[in-house]
Amino acid sequence: MAYSKWTTRRDITSGYKFSVETPNDPQIDILKQTVSEYNKNVDMKKRVRLMGRGPRKIYETKPGQYQSYLPYKFAKYFDVYIHDKA
Repeated sequence: MAYSKWTTRRDITSGYKFSVETPNDPQIDILKQTVSEYNKNVDMKKRVRLMGRGPRKIYETKPGQYQSYLPYKFAKYFDVYIHDKA
């Protein structure tokens, strides 16, 4: 099930779309299909990206190890973003 988790650290330009509890949520497939259709008609391609979220301290083997991302195997939920393809 997809849900939004807007915070003061997210703004309209962040690319954030929604959060899901598992990386195989059906909403992700729908979004990927939509982005794929969009990419057929434009020069500047987009991509869907998942970022693992959840508690970090308990998994760190050295201080600050997972400050910007969390590996999927430790994630409690996932934020879904759309970004320009590099």
